[in-house]
Amino acid sequence: MNFNEYQKKIEVTDRSGDAQKLLGHPINYYMYGMVGEIGEVFEKTKKLFRDHKGIPSEDFKTEITKEVGDVLWYLTRYCSFFDITLDDVASTNIDKLMKRLKEGKIHGEGDNR
Repeated sequence: MNFNEYQKKIEVTDRSGDAQKLLGHPINYYMYGMVGEIGEVFEKTKKLFRDHKGIPSEDFKTEITKEVGDVLWYLTRYCSFFDITLDDVASTNIDKLMKRLKEGKIHGEGDNR
């Protein structure tokens, strides 16, 4: 499956209607969800290092894949709100990174290095 196929297929799973209205603007639902799911990724990763010395088991990989998938869902719906495809996001990011690599600016700070 490619990014654009995923983006199209998950449209039918979005049941955020009333929640969007309550949050003041529809985009807030996706932003809050994304941040919440990223928090879950952080929590599971913290426990991996706290309880398992940073060595991922197959169970960890299964669970973290689900959590990262939830982050992807919210990110995808966020992009869809603005009519941005994930393929465009990925190709724009690769172009940016390759330009920085070529210019020796892959490290450092700032959005427009």
